[in-house]
Order: sequence, then C-alpha cells, then structure tokens
Amino acid sequence: EFSQIKERLQLPGKQQEEKISIEGLNNMEQKVFAFIQETPIHIDKIALATELDTATLSGILLQLEMMEKITNTGGHFYLRAF
Repeated sequence: EFSQIKERLQLPGKQQEEKISIEGLNNMEQKVFAFIQETPIHIDKIALATELDTATLSGILLQLEMMEKITNTGGHFYLRAF
C-alpha cells in the first residue's frame, strides 16, 4: 500500500535519494561517503574500510562536511546529514 501511495505522490525512492546525495562528489569522496550512514561511524573504521591514510581521509571528511553531506558528531564520529 505504501509503495502505491509513494508512486502516486512521486516520492523519491532510496535509489533516487542516493543519486542525489552523491551528486557533485569525486571518486574519493564517493568512496568515503559510501561508508558513512545514518548511525555514527568512527574515522578509524572509515580509514580501514577505504584503505586511506588518516591525513587524506581527514581532508575528504572536511570537504564532505563543508558540502553539508556529512556531520561530525564529535570524537571523530561521522554520519550522513539529512
């Protein structure tokens, strides 16, 4: 029933939301952004998952923050901005 309502209202689906979210990101930013979700994740886990050094990763995270794609919740934890 919800899917029918969503179709009638033409609400964006999860796939469309994802495309909107990564618009304007370069490959490295997309790689990092893919690991950041709705629950906070620590920079060390992102570094392990992306195989990026901390200095490079910190720059990318700052860029994503400035683009208002992610939020730093403190203590080097990040989550997606909605």
